[in-house]
Amino acid sequence: MSMLKWSTPLDELSEMNLLRRELDHLFTPVSGQTALNPPIDVAESEGYYRVRMSLPGLPTQNVGEHVQLEATPKTLNISGEVHAPEPQPGEKTLFSQVRHGKFNKQLSFQDGIDAETIEASYEAGILQITLPKTSVARKRNIEIQVK
Repeated sequence: MSMLKWSTPLDELSEMNLLRRELDHLFTPVSGQTALNPPIDVAESEGYYRVRMSLPGLPTQNVGEHVQLEATPKTLNISGEVHAPEPQPGEKTLFSQVRHGKFNKQLSFQDGIDAETIEASYEAGILQITLPKTSVARKRNIEIQVK
């Protein structure tokens, strides 16, 4: 009689978590700092692109010290660092899923962007960047005159 191992979805989940931790460890730079890959959403309208990046935990008073934005006529580069929260005196971290580390995202846009009029704001853990399209890139309806 052979024995079958009974596995539950939780067992499989813990095995996946173990694999994820091992892969994270494998790709951790020598400095010990992990790379962060914050999720982003990119939307487009006729006149602009809007980028939203989830960056919870940044201090709202000085977001600019932690996040840098650089733009060219066709690209936006977002880079920065999210620091791990400091433990309270007398406590040690037992388990942590909150990601921290350095990040760098470069986005390319098919239509040109007006780098001079980009607006950025940070609220409730979301960095929002509005990138107006250049006037050349905007769609324009041309009226045909009858003579």
